[in-house]
Amino acid sequence: MNTTAQRIVSALQQLEQFLPGHHSASPDYAENVLTGARVAPVPDPSDEGDGFLTVTFPGGHAMKVNGRLYLHLQIIESARFEADGDDGNITVSQRVAQLSEHLRRKYELN
Repeated sequence: MNTTAQRIVSALQQLEQFLPGHHSASPDYAENVLTGARVAPVPDPSDEGDGFLTVTFPGGHAMKVNGRLYLHLQIIESARFEADGDDGNITVSQRVAQLSEHLRRKYELN
């Protein structure tokens, strides 16, 4: 069973601005192709649902973030990219709601 943080990373990997990590020493991360930042779960053996992530920027600076909040912000960014490239049939807020619901259900992020 994956921890909450691992499920959040899996959800991030579904967004357009992320790719799954392929580094053999640490395969469980997502890489933001726009910024080069790597997002990895903070180990949480008890999996109390905190879902903390470590975001490591190019150059090595790392910070611990709330995974649920980070995912929500990245969903908004993804929806904005989609809206900019779309014909305007859907608003950013509608797409954010759709993506949030889809990822919440798919990765059991209640």
